[in-house]
Amino acid sequence: MEIIIKSRENGWETERRMELPEDDGLVKSILRSVKRRVNPPANAGGGD
Repeated sequence: MEIIIKSRENGWETERRMELPEDDGLVKSILRSVKRRVNPPANAGGGD
């Protein structure tokens, strides 16, 4: 399974293509991890 990750940082737009294994459980776990990293929960400690 191939996924495409698009991001925009400092005025640059990048696109990454990744080939993931055909293991549905592993793929879901990876995508959840990426989502948490990109969009952390609003109640996560900010350390201010």
